[in-house]
Amino acid sequence: MNVSRSLRRFARVSVWTALASLSLAENTEAAPVSHVVYDNGPLLIAAAAGSDSGGGTSGSPVMIADQFMLGEAITVQGIRFWGTYQDQFGGGFVAAPNGDDFDVAFYANDTATDLPGELVEVQDLDVTRIFTGLTNPQGFDIYEYESRLHPFRLRPAGTYWISIYNNTPEPLLMWLWTYSGPVGRLAFSVGSFNDGAWFAPPTFGNLSFQLLGAPRSVPEPEVLSLLGLASFLTAGRRFLEKRLGPKRPFSCWWDLTLVRRRGHRSA
Repeated sequence: MNVSRSLRRFARVSVWTALASLSLAENTEAAPVSHVVYDNGPLLIAAAAGSDSGGGTSGSPVMIADQFMLGEAITVQGIRFWGTYQDQFGGGFVAAPNGDDFDVAFYANDTATDLPGELVEVQDLDVTRIFTGLTNPQGFDIYEYESRLHPFRLRPAGTYWISIYNNTPEPLLMWLWTYSGPVGRLAFSVGSFNDGAWFAPPTFGNLSFQLLGAPRSVPEPEVLSLLGLASFLTAGRRFLEKRLGPKRPFSCWWDLTLVRRRGHRSA
């Protein structure tokens, strides 16, 4: 058997194995994101809180954040949430704007203050907006928003904060984030994601959102890459054992050089 030809064949198979594992990882990330990996509770249309660059009568950006807890680490690939719009000065009904400009931020919990602490992740959202057919007691239309995210991990398990913030284009319009329940811890900030102190309001509640990701049956992309590497190394070990014998220990690529030299001598 020609050793040089065997080495070339082994190299081709190994490269294709690695490429296949990477392709599978990429396709996993590109798959439709619809599986809910975290749900903050059912929609409560009777209450909402502003989180918008309009900032109400103050004229300054006002952000709201919601505290939530994870029982295990998760990979986040998308987000779904609910909200409505109002006249930021008169508080009356207004139609939805032509477009939205949402951002989302995730924070670790500051154990000293029980408020948002270190910024973990911040991303721009490219949302699709759908009218739910629901209206709140004030007659405001309730909308559902959904957006893909660049995948990231929330780990370890524990307490986190999420803030969703809209930059509505109309100066008299303010976006309100719909509640999901009356029990929970909220925080407000007058500023942006990177500045402005957080403080706890006198009211409590949960805000409506779902974090989306891949089902548990689909391995994480990094796991798929490791599986490809393991296949590559296993194939290399079997090849060397076949050429050098199973009883001879080998540990590095210089064994390939040894095999090639033996092949040349035997040719």
